[in-house]
Amino acid sequence: MSIKCAFRGLGIKNKKYQPGDIILAPWLANSSILSPEYQSQHQGQRPPLLICLANNRLWSPDLLAAEDTTGWVVTGVAPLITIQPSVVCIDPSGQQQKFRIENGVITEVQ
Repeated sequence: MSIKCAFRGLGIKNKKYQPGDIILAPWLANSSILSPEYQSQHQGQRPPLLICLANNRLWSPDLLAAEDTTGWVVTGVAPLITIQPSVVCIDPSGQQQKFRIENGVITEVQ
């Protein structure tokens, strides 16, 4: 399954987004869990991003990875972004899912 990303501009808290939507989340800009990658590469240039993954979870590549001191490297300009490494998240049923985001396309990795 592949989902093409779409840049939706400034995000609105608590709004429902569709898989593939990328929004700007300026309310995260003062977060204490911004990743060092975001701070060194994007802070002051753009607000943090939120991406609606294929499982309808909003996720930010600009925050720290869970239980880690690093985050993700984001290259490109939304919606044509690439994020490394892959994204691993827990879906609503508690199952682990892994996604790759390359050139603005979200692909689930089995």
